[in-house]
Amino acid sequence: MDDLIGTVVMVDPSLADFRTHGSAKIGVITAVDPNNEHIEVEFLGRWREEHAASTLWTLKPPDEIQRSLSQSKLKWTDKKIIIPIRFSAEYGSQDIQYHHLESLLHGKRALEVAAETVRDLMNRSPQQSHRKFGYGR
Repeated sequence: MDDLIGTVVMVDPSLADFRTHGSAKIGVITAVDPNNEHIEVEFLGRWREEHAASTLWTLKPPDEIQRSLSQSKLKWTDKKIIIPIRFSAEYGSQDIQYHHLESLLHGKRALEVAAETVRDLMNRSPQQSHRKFGYGR
């Protein structure tokens, strides 16, 4: 669970506006409580909030994004969001994750293809570990 610390996450778009009044959408995991799946997220380096693992999204590994992209029938607007994410996940830098998660706020279908919940990430078997984004792996 400690390997999740430092992961860039986005609060589920349907909850972010309601719970945080639109202020907290993308942040970094600072603490994980494995007993009750509560995740502490720091936003803009200013404040921290606890969220359930099922309400936080993070980017999938590049090979899974590619697989989902090829298996899904998407509109061009969603593909325009996902294709740069796919290439950055493989070759880009970790700093751009904020920008890519923010772009997923504009496409619900794109969110389902390019991201997964932290709960899904926690349930992965060790053989399917989440590879770090970009060159920082």
